[in-house]
Amino acid sequence: MRLIHVLGALKFHLRLARRILKLCDANKGFYVKAGQSGSFMRQVPKEYSSTLSSLQDQVFCSYVVLKKIKIVAKALVSVFSEMIFVHGLHGDPHPGNILVSPEGPKNFSLVVLDHGIYKELSEDFRINYCRLWEAVISLYSQKIQDIGESFRIGKYGRFLPVIFIGRTIDSKSVLGRGMAPEESKGLKEELKSLNMGDILSFMGSLSPDFLEVLRSQ
Repeated sequence: MRLIHVLGALKFHLRLARRILKLCDANKGFYVKAGQSGSFMRQVPKEYSSTLSSLQDQVFCSYVVLKKIKIVAKALVSVFSEMIFVHGLHGDPHPGNILVSPEGPKNFSLVVLDHGIYKELSEDFRINYCRLWEAVISLYSQKIQDIGESFRIGKYGRFLPVIFIGRTIDSKSVLGRGMAPEESKGLKEELKSLNMGDILSFMGSLSPDFLEVLRSQ
């Protein structure tokens, strides 16, 4: 009797899996986050994992075909820069929430998942943050420290270029290249003077908006 019940359950799962596959074929697939995919394959009955595995193969093939990586990366930077500097923040922008579809005006489109949390930045913060990035990119040391004061970061404002672009505040390196050896050595010596109290003081001085922005980057 128990064997009949088990066989019946297997047939039921297989029938449902085939229905899901048909639905996915009609809608050109479905998205599963990488972190959730592993648990999905381990926990669901094998009738689902084996039947739906063909969809996974198709997804990976589509990524291999997609060769315009630089264009996709530029679009991704543009989208999230506009959110941060103009509109507000996506609350959980980790790689598992960003997908690339092979369909769209330029043969691809960005798919942003998990829209449960958004953060609207205050106008004052948004303007000062734009000014901060302008100063960091240009490495205007005095302006960086002045804007750091407006964010109530104080003496720790000198480390903002390190956080954002991997450069010290007095760097002479060209943007986009690695930190010069002497620059790296000087930074290590400067960091030796800091302790856990300094780190806690720095984090405690950051506003909720600043923390959200750092988290998003």
